[in-house]
Amino acid sequence: MAAVEPVYVAAGYALYLNRRVQLEAWDLELAFRRLGQRARDRAGQGAGLVLVALLACSALSLRAQSGPQPSGPALTGPKAALAEVLKAPEFSTRQQAWRLHPRRSAQPRAAAPAPPPAWVAPALELMARLMKVLLSALVLLGLLLVLWQHRRTLALAARHAPGSAKVPARLFGLDIRPAGLPNDLPAVAARLWDQGDPRSALALLYRGALADLAHGLGAPLTDGSTEGDCLGLAGRMPEPGARYFAQLMASWQAVAYGGQAAAAQDRTLCEAWSSHFSAPRPAGRP
Repeated sequence: MAAVEPVYVAAGYALYLNRRVQLEAWDLELAFRRLGQRARDRAGQGAGLVLVALLACSALSLRAQSGPQPSGPALTGPKAALAEVLKAPEFSTRQQAWRLHPRRSAQPRAAAPAPPPAWVAPALELMARLMKVLLSALVLLGLLLVLWQHRRTLALAARHAPGSAKVPARLFGLDIRPAGLPNDLPAVAARLWDQGDPRSALALLYRGALADLAHGLGAPLTDGSTEGDCLGLAGRMPEPGARYFAQLMASWQAVAYGGQAAAAQDRTLCEAWSSHFSAPRPAGRP
């Protein structure tokens, strides 16, 4: 590219110069043609004048030789010869030109229009008010139609709004009421784990997390919510809390639904629970 680009630019500029030379030469040729035509016209006029002068001289010489002639209107002379010469096509050129002139109307100026009747202004005002009311009604009707078309979406959003729906008492067969949870939930879960009941420990931790989502964080949980919905709502928490909830749900599903034994490293879920959740307390409980 570095080697070809200068040649490319130079070739393009040379083509431009060549075209400009051709255009300028055409202009010069037209100018020379006009000069030649003008010279030919002047040459023709000069030849005509020379011919007129020669004819005048010959007429004078003939008159001098023939002697005096009677005066009268029918006498021939230089004027007659000049008139004959001027009858030639070279001296009878006529040009016709068209010019635009403003048209002058001969009719008198029209009188000023008569003022409108008195009822026109009130009628126009009434029409303007009717149009304003009609436009407002059309806008309101359009809003109502939009709301009617999206009524299901709005109802679903209102149903899932925080505080708009009643929190269910049980989810997935688990009691998530604050009254059914112990005060020191992580300690109770750790004791159950140490006693050889990891399933109950994971169930208690999972219940406490769901209860904190519904009552503490105000997540819109309903009777129809799924565990995927709960996982998505927990994703709104800070990253450590969301990751902990996903790990807790996976461990609980493996034990409860998969029939697998709890992993030994899941014991750490008991100590880490209080770092992300807090056991909701019912009204009246200290």
